[in-house]
Amino acid sequence: LILNPNDVNTLINIGLAFYQLNDLIHALEHLTKAESLHGESSEVYYSLGLVYEKKNDTTKALTYYKKAVNYNATHTEALINLGNIYLQQNEFYNAKDTYEKALNTRSKDPNIYHNLGVAWTKLDKYDEAIESYLKADRLNSKNSLTYYNLGFLYSKKFKYKAAILNLQKAIKLKPTVAKYYYNLAWY
Repeated sequence: LILNPNDVNTLINIGLAFYQLNDLIHALEHLTKAESLHGESSEVYYSLGLVYEKKNDTTKALTYYKKAVNYNATHTEALINLGNIYLQQNEFYNAKDTYEKALNTRSKDPNIYHNLGVAWTKLDKYDEAIESYLKADRLNSKNSLTYYNLGFLYSKKFKYKAAILNLQKAIKLKPTVAKYYYNLAWY
């Protein structure tokens, strides 16, 4: 096997292999070389974002995910990770907007709908959050956290029967999660 050490795709793949091995120093070495050789590339930027996020450097991760999206507005994984960082940083409007953009490229992803539901909840937009969680549930009825969050939202809207039903569904899927029982005990 002969590898071209100046081929951008080779450098990205080697960088991602080091990333998978949790060797972030060598991952950065190869990915920054790819960036310097190729210039603008959504895949290079996205990969650098992954590495910096794993290093817990959310500032740099955010910068590179934004670059990936600026270069390729339909880079779904970069959009999702960008939305996740916005959620962590309590930038809920940015998270919501970013997840909505991700849904434009991957409209059948239950995880994006779930995360959008989290953003709507943090914005105190409970009807929108419920709608997002229900879409997530239609696409994947095996996520106990979706049911737990629906239970919370229905209780906020004084719809206790729906809250109980969703908490029971969460428990059925994950019977070892104590907070599900704790919240159900309130009813």
